[in-house]
Amino acid sequence: MQDCYILFRPRNPASLPNTRDCVARLADMQRRGALDEADVESCFTPAQRAYFRKLTAEEMKRYNALWFATPLPQRHSADMPQPPWDFGSFVDALANGEYEIGGVTGDDAHPALSFHPFAYPYGGTGSLVALIECLGNEIVGMDDGTGLSPYRPVPRWNPDTGNT
Repeated sequence: MQDCYILFRPRNPASLPNTRDCVARLADMQRRGALDEADVESCFTPAQRAYFRKLTAEEMKRYNALWFATPLPQRHSADMPQPPWDFGSFVDALANGEYEIGGVTGDDAHPALSFHPFAYPYGGTGSLVALIECLGNEIVGMDDGTGLSPYRPVPRWNPDTGNT
């Protein structure tokens, strides 16, 4: 299958070298089959780790109430708010995704995270989007194997407010 990519824009130009370095380290860990939570955690600052959140039992109960109260067609649509990524689930998705992380390509004005799916469908780009966003970048477009399209952010459920 063809190489795919996620186009992004750094919110702060100083974050791009860190993004390149972190993605290169994770790609190397993935190729070696060594993506474990402790090693992956070392790639991120505490501020970057704050992007991830493990829901408490009470928060999960509130999210499940929202999930089951939502009509079925909407529940399985792109408009259904999703809970934040848990760090362990993020690492597991990177380790077991059916793709190889290529690295950050392009110049400073037009960077992209490249990845090579082993087949289609390959499980989605959610963990790769989380990777780029947690490093302080904004996703602007992606080619996930179906052609380049503008990025439409997934609504995120906020455990503190119960809203998106």
